[in-house]
Amino acid sequence: MQTSKLDNSVNILFKNECTGCSVCYISCPHNAINMIETKEGFHYPVINKEKCTNCGVCVKKCHSLNSDRIKKDFYQEKYDIRANDEIRMKSASGGMFTLLADYVLDNNGYVCGASFTDDYLGVHHIIINDKKDLDKLRGSKYIESDLGNIFNDIKKLLNENKLVLFTGTPCQVAALNSFLLRDYDNLITADLICHGVPPQKIWKKYIKEKFNNEKIEYVSFRDKIKLGWHCGGLYIKFINNIEYLNINDIYMKSYLSHSISKIECIHCKYRNNRVADITLADFWGIRNITERKKDINKGVSRVLVNSKKGKEIFDIIKDKALYYKKYNHKPAENSYSIGILTNREYLFDNLDNEPFDQLIEKINDKKLNVFIDNVVYSENYGSILTYYALYKIIHKMGYNPILPWLGGLSNFLKENSYINKSSYSYKFIKKYMSIPYYKYTNDIVNKIIDMCDTIMIGSDQMWSPAMKDKLYFHLFNFLKEKSKKKISYSTSMGPSFRFNGENNISTKFNFYINQFDYVSIRELKQVDSMKERFNISVTHVMDPVFLLKKEEYEYLINNYNMNIDEKQFIFVYIRYFKEIETLESKGIILCLIEFSKKNNKKIIFNICSNIFSGIDYKDKIDAFALKYKIDVRVAVNVEEWLYYIKNADYVISNSFHATCFCLIFNKEFLTILEKGVNDGRLETLKTIFNIDGKVLACKDINYEIIEKGLLEKLNFDDINNIIKEKSDFSYNWLKNALDSEITIKDNYYYDELLKFLLEENRRLELSNMDILDKLHNTIDNKIDIDNKINSLNNKINNLVDTLAWWIPFKKKRDEFRAKFK
Repeated sequence: MQTSKLDNSVNILFKNECTGCSVCYISCPHNAINMIETKEGFHYPVINKEKCTNCGVCVKKCHSLNSDRIKKDFYQEKYDIRANDEIRMKSASGGMFTLLADYVLDNNGYVCGASFTDDYLGVHHIIINDKKDLDKLRGSKYIESDLGNIFNDIKKLLNENKLVLFTGTPCQVAALNSFLLRDYDNLITADLICHGVPPQKIWKKYIKEKFNNEKIEYVSFRDKIKLGWHCGGLYIKFINNIEYLNINDIYMKSYLSHSISKIECIHCKYRNNRVADITLADFWGIRNITERKKDINKGVSRVLVNSKKGKEIFDIIKDKALYYKKYNHKPAENSYSIGILTNREYLFDNLDNEPFDQLIEKINDKKLNVFIDNVVYSENYGSILTYYALYKIIHKMGYNPILPWLGGLSNFLKENSYINKSSYSYKFIKKYMSIPYYKYTNDIVNKIIDMCDTIMIGSDQMWSPAMKDKLYFHLFNFLKEKSKKKISYSTSMGPSFRFNGENNISTKFNFYINQFDYVSIRELKQVDSMKERFNISVTHVMDPVFLLKKEEYEYLINNYNMNIDEKQFIFVYIRYFKEIETLESKGIILCLIEFSKKNNKKIIFNICSNIFSGIDYKDKIDAFALKYKIDVRVAVNVEEWLYYIKNADYVISNSFHATCFCLIFNKEFLTILEKGVNDGRLETLKTIFNIDGKVLACKDINYEIIEKGLLEKLNFDDINNIIKEKSDFSYNWLKNALDSEITIKDNYYYDELLKFLLEENRRLELSNMDILDKLHNTIDNKIDIDNKINSLNNKINNLVDTLAWWIPFKKKRDEFRAKFK
């Protein structure tokens, strides 16, 4: 992240990266920071600008702003650890925490960990130095722990040369390390493989509403005596001796589904970057790999040793265990983000207004979940902002948009596709959207689809010829689901898509498109052609970026701390350097430079990526910048890209979405198309907004045309009115589609598809018979002929199976195959 020179406080930290550890609050030498509780019940710092001196202490102490401090000098080791039976039956897993704590306490040390408050309505960190108090720290507490002033107490003990063990979530350990700013030899840290933390506010609400303020004597989320090791549930014993035991408790289920966890936990940066000396967890799946199975049900600890210090301590205490074994280990385990499949935002928005059980019932309603196939992770500003807008709009309508990363599940992506976590797309999504990065399989996708009543094909070029494998993926993964509502919103067939008339493509797409309950597309010209070709109802709607108000994009710009103060400039956005080379060959670059000099404007070039078709153009980009003495900026963050469009005097691009944002921000612009103006996307904008003179073919451009196109003023009052009218219509269309009831459609398209498949197979049979005749006439060897005939018959059978694969229902598939037996 770029940080502003004008602000050297934790204000520069995005809220969804703050863990609420309070280190900035307790470290501020001027008492200029307060921790305030949000509507969700979490705590975040607020700067008192009158007291703040911009000294930078809080920035220096913030673990989220200094993640480069993570220890990386040790190759992680993994162990199966089991303490004796007595310890394990008191522990959540295999008793490793107790072995560590016993070692520290036996050496006159102190142990710090999470404990319930006396009334069991909260959790806080405490320090003990007596084994009789260990029960307070044992066991899982699925509630955020209040750290209070504990770090100052720990620092005091460390400076007195006392041995200290600190246990907590990874972010709490990272916070302690940042607070201390040095590695004490007498400090041992242990973190957890954490599932996220719910706020104490929700726990208190749940207890008070469900149990009517009954006084509690004991709480356990993982009581082995009552439930065993593998079964999670909630056990509460009240002072009046009444007991509550429920393995399907709604608080536990909400916790396990991540519905009540902190939003920061979704993209936890410590998931595969362990910050503690030792990591503690349950060793789920141990039964499948261990030779010692006899005592698994009493609990097994999975221990990760992350540092030299951790290894030294582990080697000392391992012999105290009943059993331990080292396993081969890849340190990048568990590196995927958490997926939230409930309407979490609705819960927190209404936390103070509705009972907890009613909220949980509502957010788990499948009717609210919308599965959206997408291209949000593209290295393309337009695609990212398209899905950001769609995501925000659907949330505002009261639904829960689920946009999974489906890399590797369809042929249009390579089998082992991974997201580049340093990319601007990933950074933007992580900040603003609760979208998980998860290694999906078909089984996981089907489970997610089962939790959604609505399936949506999102905007942008999801139906372009280049994405034809996407079509097949849709057919066999979710469009076959008759009980699901299916919507396409502002879907595009690409810049200049035309049906080529081939029966094969037409029939398959007819089968595909007739699965949908609501179809809307982005390009005007494609509306009539789809209606005529497929006899369906099709509506033109605006690209999702128009549905958000301009102020919402300005919020992104204003809340992104960037060290940019550009004025009097022309912003030139060309997606890839290969396209710049075309403009250069046509003399357009020189024309732009001439215009900039004549109007006393600086030129800022932006390219979305230096990679194009697998080729790195970095050296050519550098040479281009040097040749023309131009500022070229590659792969800037999304907020910066918006900043340049909003603040430029003129914008020149070859991009549909850059043109959209020029209209949204009321910027004079010129859009230059390499292959002429036959671009359905921009033709649509020209028709709607009457901007003929602003969209030009590359071959038609000279200096005079550039000057005329940029200096000719648009009537932005009219444009703003059109945006409002069209976006209101599009919003209402989408809202109506989402709110409508699911209808099961008749399967009339089956006859057409079956006829096509039979004809296709007959054609293949005739072709193979012709080949067989020729073989009989030219080959005398009967054995050879029989072998070739068998081979061809096998091919025919394989073709029949391949064709049958298109039929989604087993009964219909079997009927089709039976015709050829």
